[in-house]
Amino acid sequence: YKFTTGNTGAPVYHQHVAQWTSPTVPLHRALELLNVKTWMNGVANGGRTPGKINVNAINSRKVLDALVDQSTATPNAANRFTATDVDNVWDMGASPLFYGTQPFSRTKDATNKIPGATFDETGLATDDRPFKSLGTATFAAAPGTLLPNGSGIADTILRDGATAGTPAILGGAATHPYEKAEMLRKMQNNITTTTDTYMVVMTVGYFEVRNSGTISPTNPVVLGKEVFDEIPGDMRAKFFAVVDRSMLGTAANPIAGAPTQVSDLWMSETATGTPAIAPTMPPTQFLQFRANGNIRVNYEGRNVNVPAGTNLVVGTGATARTANVVVAGYVGYDANSNGMFTDPGDVPPLPAYDANTGIATITVTGLVAGVPIPAGTSISNGTLGNPGAQPNFDASEARYSGVVPYFGRIYPR
Repeated sequence: YKFTTGNTGAPVYHQHVAQWTSPTVPLHRALELLNVKTWMNGVANGGRTPGKINVNAINSRKVLDALVDQSTATPNAANRFTATDVDNVWDMGASPLFYGTQPFSRTKDATNKIPGATFDETGLATDDRPFKSLGTATFAAAPGTLLPNGSGIADTILRDGATAGTPAILGGAATHPYEKAEMLRKMQNNITTTTDTYMVVMTVGYFEVRNSGTISPTNPVVLGKEVFDEIPGDMRAKFFAVVDRSMLGTAANPIAGAPTQVSDLWMSETATGTPAIAPTMPPTQFLQFRANGNIRVNYEGRNVNVPAGTNLVVGTGATARTANVVVAGYVGYDANSNGMFTDPGDVPPLPAYDANTGIATITVTGLVAGVPIPAGTSISNGTLGNPGAQPNFDASEARYSGVVPYFGRIYPR
């Protein structure tokens, strides 16, 4: 349908849609906070979501093709956007979004495909302008500030294409607003603007220290010659590590009350809804979640047991609460103590693990009376976030195995 304004001689269509792409009405910022549960099985809403692609790190057209999965040929004929529209978003047409020569769209050096000086730093339209999140603040240019060239929708995936006021990602041949947004809808759940996984290479060398006294900002280290055995460099050591910042989390069982990196961080989701605890029920309640045999979850390719006494974080954000595992399984709740478990509000006994459904059940304490737990709620042994500096950090300790999944020495072996 076309909602039309104007007269019959000069009709204006589709004026009923929200101004998601207006630079002066920053409604698009809400899209950073509004979400639905991820499509991945076992991944809870508000929890860690693996597998997203950083649009600022795309260096192959094949990645974009996979993201949008364009198809207008039979038998599918599934998309309203065309291969030419995808070309235009990349760099073949009038509105390149990734590696083109248009100044509004540069995300990195168009020739060398590497990051360079940014528009934020220089204000030059020819410099890189990486994508920022849709929640990026909107404010005018102000020389002498942290972002002297301003900030707004032009810094996001909704930046203009060749036509002012029309984002490149929405610049297809379709006319209906819903159809024009199809390419973006296919991408949005799979992309991000940040990267949490890194390769780190570090070289350690030994040098003379030329100055004396206490080292301080006013008396920094002055290095002299490198120490070596037979030839310069023969005492250097080179290390290689993989660092995954998305595995940072504060343990639900902290050591000595201090924020502690959670050991063997795992996250799952409640597989069924748990009814609200009635005031007359005992302080124990049950949780059901997707498991991998008995009371064990498989996360990041490893099995993690959930023994009695474990503290679990149920939910995320301000509604998160801590539950303590009492025992595997649930003895049930019989309000009238008639042994039938069939009266309203009764809960029958539940096994520790159901091999047919892959669902584990645990009895816990600590939940709030009268507050139900919906299916799909995050359940974990920690809270996502940086626990801060860890005293006596050692990458070989089990608690850091998620954050540093690999660490080794390259040279000397």
